Amino acid sequence: MVRIEKSGITSAEAMRRIAKAAGLPEGAVSAAGHKDRAARARQWISLPVPIRAPLPELRSAESDELKVLEAARHGNKLRPGHQRGNRFTITIRALPAGGLGRAASILARLRDTGVPNNFGPQRFGRDGDNAERALACVRGTAHWPRDRRLKSLFMSALQSKAFNRLLELRLETGTLGTALLGDVMQKHATGGLFDVEDPAKETLRAQALEISATGLLPGPRARRAQHEAKVFEDRALAEVGIGDSELALLDDGTRRALRYPLDPEARLAAGAEPDTMVLEVFLPSGAYATVLLGELMKPEQGEVLRALPES
Repeated sequence: MVRIEKSGITSAEAMRRIAKAAGLPEGAVSAAGHKDRAARARQWISLPVPIRAPLPELRSAESDELKVLEAARHGNKLRPGHQRGNRFTITIRALPAGGLGRAASILARLRDTGVPNNFGPQRFGRDGDNAERALACVRGTAHWPRDRRLKSLFMSALQSKAFNRLLELRLETGTLGTALLGDVMQKHATGGLFDVEDPAKETLRAQALEISATGLLPGPRARRAQHEAKVFEDRALAEVGIGDSELALLDDGTRRALRYPLDPEARLAAGAEPDTMVLEVFLPSGAYATVLLGELMKPEQGEVLRALPES
């Protein structure tokens, strides 16, 4: 296991440089997830080294963009999803008057309600149209890209769009923090799933943030909600344009919690520079910092306008 710090390069580029320094093919180096190119990020990556061989010399990989912090032997290979989560320290600039107080109030509210777990804008590609491109491919009006990674990104964007629409519907109807008949609920302590048969009973547990409803990432093998909860799922699929024929051609699919409990140690404080505030928070695997920031930076009127950096 090698712990790196990077800034200004993607995780894939960092792993490519480490592989080259270690004399390994690019595919031999793996990670549990990818970190934002623009961030100063620290993460673990893994590479195969025979037990009798010395640890590789990696200094040739280092630059202003990439530092090797430590290396240690481990018995396992890191694979996507192995991380428990990510810890963030984020500085928010150009803070309006009263912005810190408003954000602190929102953060306190999220402690009680949980944080909406929708996918952030980066899930949908630079131009935000990956889901639409995937839908065209599923319907046969466009061709899938030959690159498997791109095809996977398109497919996941379409599934994510359906999930986000379902979450929006639950927010609009005030049912995000309640249990509906037929909901597939997740236990936050264990990750276990179960179907709701007694909504009143399970709503009490949901209000205590012991459990949360899950949303559908559609696919032919994904577990489906039933009864009242299924009405929401069916509407979200229809609005995104996924019918039975499209559903059958998607990847397997799965379920994802519609919200998650906020890190109890999350904190906001005034930054060292004028008109700034600093958020420190641990987010579970799969949660988007951009989504939490969107909640904290909501204006009193209008909407948050987000722009992705030029690549």
